[in-house]
Amino acid sequence: MYWLIVVVLVVFLLALTEVSLRTSEVNALVPNVGYGSEIDEDFERDKSNFDLLKKKMKLEARDWNQAKFDFASPTLKFESGWRATTDTPNTAHRRVHIFGGSTVLCIEVRDSETLTSYLQRELNVVSDSFSVVNRGISGATIAGGLSTFDDSEVSSGDVVIVYFGINDAKLNRYCQKPRGAFSLIPGWVSIIGFLRLKLKLRIAQWIWLETVHLDKKQQLAVSENRANELVLLLDSWEAKVRARGGTFIAALQPHIWLKKRSEAEIALSRRVVAATSIILNFQYEAFRKSIGNRAYFKTFELAFDGVAETAFYDWAHTNKRGNEVIAKRFAKEIQNLIGL
Repeated sequence: MYWLIVVVLVVFLLALTEVSLRTSEVNALVPNVGYGSEIDEDFERDKSNFDLLKKKMKLEARDWNQAKFDFASPTLKFESGWRATTDTPNTAHRRVHIFGGSTVLCIEVRDSETLTSYLQRELNVVSDSFSVVNRGISGATIAGGLSTFDDSEVSSGDVVIVYFGINDAKLNRYCQKPRGAFSLIPGWVSIIGFLRLKLKLRIAQWIWLETVHLDKKQQLAVSENRANELVLLLDSWEAKVRARGGTFIAALQPHIWLKKRSEAEIALSRRVVAATSIILNFQYEAFRKSIGNRAYFKTFELAFDGVAETAFYDWAHTNKRGNEVIAKRFAKEIQNLIGL
């Protein structure tokens, strides 16, 4: 009976801690932050309807194009499973294809506020010959993107962009080991990882931070191997694009720890496991060493230097201001490479 009371008390205290963590000050700080952070009721309505369609179709993002579903609303549109770009000129006969993950898909904003739509308007200022094509798939990596890339879509004079970095760091597959006495508990990392990632328990996140740490030596080796594999894939992309007479760009994307952060961005970054920024540093350094000498490689890591306002919705996804800044960088790269 005594042990039963102890167990009940421990469970109660853990549940109380979980509730406290879920309602902590950090979570309250950033329900809606940054540039243009007011609630867009029209977009939220359209996104809700889109989410209902996704649930009905029971498809992962990688399968949307194969299903070729269409969705049309005033602020959110998909055509054959791809996010629409606005302001495309009727005279366009060349294309800019942008491949990447959710940071290209930009589901957090209206069609007119995506990276591709901002880039379309930037290019329209200097030429009416280009249409910008959004090929963003949530969670996509370079390897996954290459499997969906159809070089027959590329014509002479086209530009193909791969916007990469965060997904390719594989942040949920990093090298960790228990601290101190916890190394004596069989499967400790797997158990706490399951509670943290699968059940999304905040208390498990807290326990993880206190009992698990990064194996830096092993992580460095893994990061270097990933970067070496990735450069071969990017070289394959470039060869396919050049064979079709196109221009290829691979741009390393920024994340929240690569800019001078606003107050809201500091709060956002505190919601993320501390190891995330460390792993990104390892992986990005390995990317630069492996790919830095390639002519097609561009680094956008510091694209937000001098941007004082909040450019992020979270530590990875940019808001409309962030999308605008990145689009301007892409526009300059394209103009320099093809002489617009």
